Amino acid sequence: MKKIILSIFVLNLFFLTNSCKKKDLPEYPGSLIVHGLVSLKMPGSDINDPDLRIYAFSGSHQNDLSSLPEGDWTYELWIKADPDVLIGNRDAVSGAYAGGACIGDRRHNFELYIINDDDGDYAIKYGKLQAGDDAQIASMQSDSAAENLHFDEWVHVAISRSSSDGLAKFYINGKLIDSSSDPIWMQAQSDTWLGFNYMYRGSSMDFFKGSVDNIRLSTIDRYPTEFTPDRETPLIVDQYTLLQLNLDDNVTEFSPQNDFVKLKVLGTYDYYIKASKQNTWEHEPDTYLPLGDYKNN
Repeated sequence: MKKIILSIFVLNLFFLTNSCKKKDLPEYPGSLIVHGLVSLKMPGSDINDPDLRIYAFSGSHQNDLSSLPEGDWTYELWIKADPDVLIGNRDAVSGAYAGGACIGDRRHNFELYIINDDDGDYAIKYGKLQAGDDAQIASMQSDSAAENLHFDEWVHVAISRSSSDGLAKFYINGKLIDSSSDPIWMQAQSDTWLGFNYMYRGSSMDFFKGSVDNIRLSTIDRYPTEFTPDRETPLIVDQYTLLQLNLDDNVTEFSPQNDFVKLKVLGTYDYYIKASKQNTWEHEPDTYLPLGDYKNN
């Protein structure tokens, strides 16, 4: 009896093993979906409506922008410029006279704006502003760099400084465009608001036309050396994150001001930031990756 049971077990094991080796699993009837990223789409400077401003408040509060150290900081964001964005004169004495769309501006501190380039659609200029007024007293610009910028393409822009070596740096797509150890690049804490898509020179002007994503302001130098940015990788929120805006359409209605929404704010910054409903959210198309024909070998 024991021999019969053992024989039956061996035969079953043989047929089961042989069947698994020969039988192919069917192709999975589906795809792996990578959901498209979402970013804030701005209508641009042909409108120059003050309500389209997006800015962060600074007013000597414990958790506003005045808590940013003078010597250690990083500003960064992604931009995608429309073909009809304003292109400024790279030789102008400041952003107020250049006429190029403003990416970011902190009055009496710095301005970041678009300028012309001979071998690219545009370039970016980072100007240091004099404390007490908006005269540009130093600058770095990407028009002579190997990193050429084009319309309708995402570009990562970062400016940072470290007090350990006193070096201020300007990066485009993680490539070091220029740097300086001059203490002139330190940023005074007694400054005003930070604007993300315009500059204010007596009135709001030179609005950026295109898309913006993943704005982050840090209280350390996040980029002491060159790096490889990846827009699909979520930004880290840590103890050094003063302000982060993922701009992923995660907004709250701003009642009773029905023309605005509140952006979701990450980091230690504890004021709200509002956006006009005239701005829209750009949804990039989903990517479908076939799962393929899986076989059991």
